[in-house]
Amino acid sequence: MADQERKKTTEIVEDLFAVIAGEAGVELVDVEMKTSQGRLHLVVYIDQPQGITLEDCERVHRLLGELMDMKDPIPSSYMLEVSSPGIERPLKKKDDFIRFSGRYVQIKTYRKLEGQKNFKGLLVGMEDDRLVLQLENGREVRMDLGEISKAQLWDKY
Repeated sequence: MADQERKKTTEIVEDLFAVIAGEAGVELVDVEMKTSQGRLHLVVYIDQPQGITLEDCERVHRLLGELMDMKDPIPSSYMLEVSSPGIERPLKKKDDFIRFSGRYVQIKTYRKLEGQKNFKGLLVGMEDDRLVLQLENGREVRMDLGEISKAQLWDKY
């Protein structure tokens, strides 16, 4: 599956998730598409403040699976998996960076900022729509969310 097709399919799954979000009672963290043994594997990561249980995953799998069967957005066969994002949860939206202020994060940027593209440190929070990160040496770095190619929680210990 080409990158453009993956992106379109991911957007469709995100839109379908929005339909069931209220009933599901969880937030969508990410949608990942992989190919495993020649078969499409669609992984939907969910979360909520108190954490995710197996029952949460089963409920979302049932709700989303039924809706996807009705709408049939993916022409080929696929395997649907619903999972917790785990300890190194990705951070995608501005709300994620606000919610996880005070936690350690790893960030990669598209281009070098202050001579580097990889950062690890304490997420101080958001200031004037810019992320504030305190590096391990105590120095603070500020960056626009659009400069971030990948961000995730970091289990420092």
